[in-house]
Amino acid sequence: KKVWRFYRRLAGRQGSLKRTLGQFPAYSIADARAWAAELNKQIEAGCDPREVERAQIEAQRSADLRATMTVARAHGLYIKAAHQGRASRAKRQNKPRTISDKMYIYSADIAPALADKPIHDVTEADLVKLVQAKGANAPVRANRLAAERPRCFAEPAGQDHRRSDRAGEIQ
Repeated sequence: KKVWRFYRRLAGRQGSLKRTLGQFPAYSIADARAWAAELNKQIEAGCDPREVERAQIEAQRSADLRATMTVARAHGLYIKAAHQGRASRAKRQNKPRTISDKMYIYSADIAPALADKPIHDVTEADLVKLVQAKGANAPVRANRLAAERPRCFAEPAGQDHRRSDRAGEIQ
């Protein structure tokens, strides 16, 4: 079987670069030349094609994770961290009552509206709307929901939703 291969020594102590494109019938000679020219261009520009490939793979992996991280999945990770004591500033395990309250707030207030939504698509307006809707008929529960909001959403989404006056958002 015939395989398209690329071999080039790299400057300095970087060694050599060996890459395989694939078998001959699957890739034409024009495809192989274009592929090799791109690798040569990267090397001559001072980039290591292996590092470029690793960066592309990492970017794809990050994009895939971002697309699959729903509110439900993020909340599951948050509750797991809360059980282990990693979800609070005190870094101690939460009491069972606290965990059950967090689960109730999620299942009754957050999950019906946002469970299947990617967490990176959740906006501050979505969260404020949840708190205001709950505040219309249950102000105490709305305050608890508002207090839980930054804990649930800030870390997994990489966003900071904290407000100094949570009760003021309910009006």
